Amino acid sequence: MQEVLQHKRCADVTAVMLVGGFAECELLRKTVTQTFQQKEVFVPHEGGLSVLKGAVIYGHTPQIVSSRICNYTYGIAVSKPFKADVMPMDKCYEHDGELWCRDIFEISYKIDTVVNIGDKKQIELNDTFLKPEVQHRRKEPLRVDIVISDKEDPTFITDEGCRKHAMIIVQPPKGQWPQIVRGYVEFEIAGTEMIGSYINSETNDRTSIIIEFLPRIEHRVGKDSERRRVFDPDRIDADNE
Repeated sequence: MQEVLQHKRCADVTAVMLVGGFAECELLRKTVTQTFQQKEVFVPHEGGLSVLKGAVIYGHTPQIVSSRICNYTYGIAVSKPFKADVMPMDKCYEHDGELWCRDIFEISYKIDTVVNIGDKKQIELNDTFLKPEVQHRRKEPLRVDIVISDKEDPTFITDEGCRKHAMIIVQPPKGQWPQIVRGYVEFEIAGTEMIGSYINSETNDRTSIIIEFLPRIEHRVGKDSERRRVFDPDRIDADNE
């Protein structure tokens, strides 16, 4: 609670409302009141029932929650023309006769941004297959890495706090990509989920996936006790052991 109330978005919060089973515990009420002496702490009558009713209403009409806050910075991994004065050499590679910089984090939505259901953002994503040595790649699927970060302005997908969140796999039209491919990636806010799509600008073909948008937070007690998000791609295998 202290962490939440210290957030800049809670600067104007003047009261704390306790509901649920723990709210009926006198010890908890006293502890919260003593901890947040500058705020009014109260327990509404039948607050737990109100929460239950709210959950039922939301289950039937989820669109009642029209806006949310991004838990992460969302984007895709892209390559851009290499600039020796600002880009590291270890990310430089050659493609189609030109030098490129890989692993760039192209941002769509930043962490803590307020978004509304139906909001859309697009990122242009093109490719070329002009030289003889890259012709074999025209028959390979296009893979778009969707990445997330705990930071507001990550530069590369290899920066601290960044990880791959999902992937869009796009098959070449009619079995082979044209020599010049033009398209874009679109992120659409859809309630508790985000829809990630790759749209081919020439054919308007769309390939979409559903992306987890609202990972929950839990606290585990034990040897490896830590506060973390339940949906964490880096921890899926460990949780299944």
